[in-house]
Amino acid sequence: MPRYVTLGTVRPLGWVTLVGFLIAAVWALRAGEPWPALGFAAFALLGVYLLIGAYGRYAVEDDSLHSITPLGWQYRMSWAEVKYVEFGTGGTLVFFGDGKRFVLPPAAFWSGEHKPEMYKRLVQLIEAHSLTPVPSNTADYRFNRNVRVQGEASQKDRPSD
Repeated sequence: MPRYVTLGTVRPLGWVTLVGFLIAAVWALRAGEPWPALGFAAFALLGVYLLIGAYGRYAVEDDSLHSITPLGWQYRMSWAEVKYVEFGTGGTLVFFGDGKRFVLPPAAFWSGEHKPEMYKRLVQLIEAHSLTPVPSNTADYRFNRNVRVQGEASQKDRPSD
């Protein structure tokens, strides 16, 4: 059974962003200002994005890194595929392989009972695979790429509670 962490510390920010910008959009509409309302609604989508990440689960295992969103989308990258690692100014780790990219949010945002052991295991595995994380100004803004698991493998490998 995989041990995982969540981004519980990000949840309040996601809810405040979503609700705050939706309220602003409604006020703008009631004031007869549709364009600002549309802008506020677009920013409310950032709250949705934060909540999808915050309610997702992330795991570091001996053979791979993986995450699963509340929508059921699963992302996985095996350690054998990782060629190099970047870290962002905010602490995001991005693992790169042949045309692939797996993004692991900053450990400072992790929460859950497995956080200390998962962080320790992550460091051990990075060292065991002779990877040296290099600094990047863009790592904090990256998305997963070509690591989404499709079909039955997604259901079979889902981290459970």
